[in-house]
Amino acid sequence: MAFKLFGYTILSQNEITNRSTSPSLVPPKNEDAAATVNESGLGVFGGYAVDFDTYAAYTSEVDLINQYRDLSLQPEIDEALNDIINEMVIRDDGDNPVSMNVDALPKVYDETFREQLLKEFDYTLDLLGFKERCHSIARQFYVDGRLYYDLMIDEAKPENGIIELRNIDPRTIRAVREVRDMWHQETGARLSEVVDQYYVYNPMGFRNLASISSGPGVRVAKDRIAYINSGIYTPGNVTVLSPLHKAIKAFNQLRMVEDATVIYRITRAPERRVFYIDVADLPTARAEQYVNAVATRYRNRVVYDSHTGEIRDDRKIQSMLEDFFLPRRSNGRGTEVTQLQGGQNLGEMQDVDYFRKKLYRALGIPASRLESTGSQFQLGRTTEITRDEIRFSRFLQRQRDRLATLFDEILQRHLTLKGVIRSQEQWRQLRHFIRYEFNTDSYFAELKKMEVMKERLNVVQQLDPYVGKYFSEQYVRDHVLRLTSDEQKQIEINNKENPPVSAEGQGMFGSEPPAPTPPMPSSKTPSETPSKTSDGEPEPDAEEFFFGSTLAKE
Repeated sequence: MAFKLFGYTILSQNEITNRSTSPSLVPPKNEDAAATVNESGLGVFGGYAVDFDTYAAYTSEVDLINQYRDLSLQPEIDEALNDIINEMVIRDDGDNPVSMNVDALPKVYDETFREQLLKEFDYTLDLLGFKERCHSIARQFYVDGRLYYDLMIDEAKPENGIIELRNIDPRTIRAVREVRDMWHQETGARLSEVVDQYYVYNPMGFRNLASISSGPGVRVAKDRIAYINSGIYTPGNVTVLSPLHKAIKAFNQLRMVEDATVIYRITRAPERRVFYIDVADLPTARAEQYVNAVATRYRNRVVYDSHTGEIRDDRKIQSMLEDFFLPRRSNGRGTEVTQLQGGQNLGEMQDVDYFRKKLYRALGIPASRLESTGSQFQLGRTTEITRDEIRFSRFLQRQRDRLATLFDEILQRHLTLKGVIRSQEQWRQLRHFIRYEFNTDSYFAELKKMEVMKERLNVVQQLDPYVGKYFSEQYVRDHVLRLTSDEQKQIEINNKENPPVSAEGQGMFGSEPPAPTPPMPSSKTPSETPSKTSDGEPEPDAEEFFFGSTLAKE
């Protein structure tokens, strides 16, 4: 397969000979959500036509990224993000948050190759600054839903590999693929093929497809950019979405309900008063003027600002919140002041709690982690973990796998430049045997392993009477203890070097075993013959009887 590196195409001899030129009915899957440009003879955008079916989606990508970043600054979202990122990448005792495991590589790759692979992986982590910036990198990837890095090399000495990585704002770069349509002469079918793929970089950003196709920008070779995304797309793989996208509606609803609740409490909570002002025999117009004068003297209007959450008071006079001043003729009674009951059920927050839990579900966070009650961390049995926690751990593992593709993107190009691998196909084969292991909660992982081992040993204890009859020792090792062949061999070597001590000797961490007791002289003389059973067979001694005669001897 052709391997394009920094604008150059590297082909093996077989790839040159067997390279297929047969186009497909449909272009390859657009996993990069690249802008699709179709070749045409219309002369539009320099001989290319934009796919206007997805035009509206492209125009909103910059707005989406800005919305995700604004959303991440909100208190509830920020708290959830901190919980996700802290679980996603963990730094313990200054170690790297992620390591490479090459134990599964085939035997054809010697120890020197493995050491070289591990060395270059550590070099990649240093270029990224992943040890110091792992949380900020993971947060940016999770919030924006994509990461771009510019791979910089020394053009005079490309064999030195990548020398620097620079992060690119995703609002300033866009992947583009050119698709050519043609008609099959025999069948008349319309065929499509991707003739070129590249990136367009513009520091001013892209607001629409026209700016990608014909606006100012720098065309960058595809293999110079390391790009990963969240794997969440709009229909048709048009635009990449962030994992925060599903929380937009829930958060807006929560804010609307909270603001409505606050406004209701401020306006309805006070007990308002009704002032019946005695106007005697004043004319109607004069009576209204008199009442307004009294109201202006004592009344104060309170205004609630939904943006800042503050209460603004324009008049700095004696406050009587939203009182009513009504004129009344004196019919034996003078001026009277009565009270109107305040708002009811002000302590109920069912609506706010409902939308808050809905927001947590949209973020994928177990609600018990963020609630004020019941959020204690129980260091008990792992069987007490809720299903939400298990689902959350699997969600985190998927996010780690998506983030690990960044290492693949960088390592593939770096190893090719240095000559460690020769083709993209070789890297694809290697990738099946390479695992990236992220640090996890050390205490919880240890607790889980101990509980699993304890349960397995309980099963072994229950099967012990049946070993040798219904089950073999090898079956117990393989299917109950689930020991690998390497582990079994190592255990046998250790047992030979340090034979196990019987239960009557020392304990696992006890004192030194007692000195062996010298054997008692046998009461039997060589001339004596062993006793026989009723069947005429020699009677077994105590050791043979305890371990099961012939089976123990074998």
